Amino acid sequence: MFHSISKATRLIGVAFLFLVPAWVGCTSQPADDSEIESPDSAAVVEDADAESPRTSALLPSELPREPIDRQPQDSDWFEEVAKGSGVDHVYRAGFESSLYTLLETVGGGVAMVDYDQDGDIDLFFSGGGVIEKGTPVITKGLPSRLFRNDGNWKFTDVTEELKIPTQPFYSHGCSTADFNRDGWPDLLVAGYGGVQLLRNDEGHGFIDVTQDSGLAEHKHWYVQGSWLDFDNDGFLDLYLMTYADWAPDPNRTCHNERNQRDVCGPTLFEGQRDALLRNQQDGTFSDITEKSGLVPENRGLGIISADFNEDQLTDIFVGNDVQFNQLYLGQKELPFVEEGLLAGVAVSSRGEREGTMGVAIGDCNRDGLPDLWYTNFANQDNSLCLKESAETTLFQNATVNVGLAGVSRPWVGFGTVLADFNHDGWLDIFIANGHVGYERLESPYFQPPQLFQSKEGKQFQEISKEAGPYFAGKYSGRGVAVGDLNNDGALDLVIVHQDEPVALLKNRLSCPHWVRLQLMGTKSNVDGIGAKVNLLNQELPFSTWVTGSDSYASSSDRRVLFALDDDSPVDVEVTWMSGTKEVFSNLQPQETHELVEGQGRSL
Repeated sequence: MFHSISKATRLIGVAFLFLVPAWVGCTSQPADDSEIESPDSAAVVEDADAESPRTSALLPSELPREPIDRQPQDSDWFEEVAKGSGVDHVYRAGFESSLYTLLETVGGGVAMVDYDQDGDIDLFFSGGGVIEKGTPVITKGLPSRLFRNDGNWKFTDVTEELKIPTQPFYSHGCSTADFNRDGWPDLLVAGYGGVQLLRNDEGHGFIDVTQDSGLAEHKHWYVQGSWLDFDNDGFLDLYLMTYADWAPDPNRTCHNERNQRDVCGPTLFEGQRDALLRNQQDGTFSDITEKSGLVPENRGLGIISADFNEDQLTDIFVGNDVQFNQLYLGQKELPFVEEGLLAGVAVSSRGEREGTMGVAIGDCNRDGLPDLWYTNFANQDNSLCLKESAETTLFQNATVNVGLAGVSRPWVGFGTVLADFNHDGWLDIFIANGHVGYERLESPYFQPPQLFQSKEGKQFQEISKEAGPYFAGKYSGRGVAVGDLNNDGALDLVIVHQDEPVALLKNRLSCPHWVRLQLMGTKSNVDGIGAKVNLLNQELPFSTWVTGSDSYASSSDRRVLFALDDDSPVDVEVTWMSGTKEVFSNLQPQETHELVEGQGRSL
């Protein structure tokens, strides 16, 4: 369907990138990072007496908001049901200090986790923090919160009941996995100044084991911690994604294009090196970053891992803010091999370094291969990169071909997911948008979310106006997770906003025939992270991948859900990270099936 670029041609293009200046956003800048200004950077103003209509841009609470002028309709895809559900969480960014810090732009996320193993997906949110003026400026963490799913769109805040401790740092991302293989999902929180590991006490509470696990020594600025089993020993390892080497400075002043004080952008600060931690199988982690092959510095915002080249080794995609994205290819022995440029996912189709935030993988054209989708900054297209073949690691940027060029360019994309919302067997796209600067010329702070319907993988059509009243509003969106919150076979959404209540979007499109799969590894990790699942008995392949984190600063429902054409039993094929490939047959629709590694028919 799409023109394939040969590896030789791709190599010529990569070489060309190093011979011409890099172009960032809609302004040309030298390739030297020290001279590049990010499209989300406000310019540093040396003259404190520079004329300005106001000394500061308006803060979010002062910005004008348009009321939602859209009534529910029978044809709506989604209904916003947070009000009355008991989920009243608000992520706090700390803008009230009027310090216009980079820290307050990053935002927070949500992890979908069945912490009590009752079959209902519960919701865990990071809390953010406060930024206090003074010398020095002080940052403090606010509590994360856990909401138990009681069914029928009712949730109970069990944060205090389970004695979940507040992390001491300002938090961003959160993820879940059973790191110690005891059958209970644990929680990880990442943020400015460290990470927090919470061990699940068999559903009765959570115990902070950050110190005992060896994670307390990690004090950098982490946006997310992503779980993966890079050495295939059955125990989940941890990738910690860093952002900028930044510290609050009350004397640092930046102005936007309106000559008003605004947030100082990330390219004014050096990046940091990500960290790779090996699970020692005894509840502790060892830092093996030095021999991991990770690049010296990153400004990472999006991360996702999968076996992109089908060699039963974990690969990692890291999306960066105005730096090359990385694609780390797993090897039998460390280090990873970084091939983002060769693979075609390091820069845009025009050779631009982008501001990449949210990341998702899925089989968009149903050829059985993992495609990459990621959101970018304003004045940049979001990117759909289709995998070219199973034998290579090359991707073809298909953004223009499928009609996604230009449609999101005014907005700053954060959380995003690929999911079959209308049960037609093709992956649709949801994007949560929101600016990082408070009053920028190119687009406003509050921005509309977007929903794109797949037309059999060949085109994507924006249907936001038809999706429901929520899509008629404007928000500062950040983390997003997707999952079936009421177990009806239809995928729902949870969206985190800056300094406003989270949204719960109930999918109103009934799915008459579906099958749900809960993977349980034995040789592989218990969560099945890294596994590929194929729905058989189909005219076209239908594949999905189990990931350790996704979207932006979030972790979605890890159960695999397939919409079916009818009520006939189906077969699925699972490729585990251990290398085992097996088929599970005669799975009845409208049921959740636990697929245990080793209990299927081995291939």
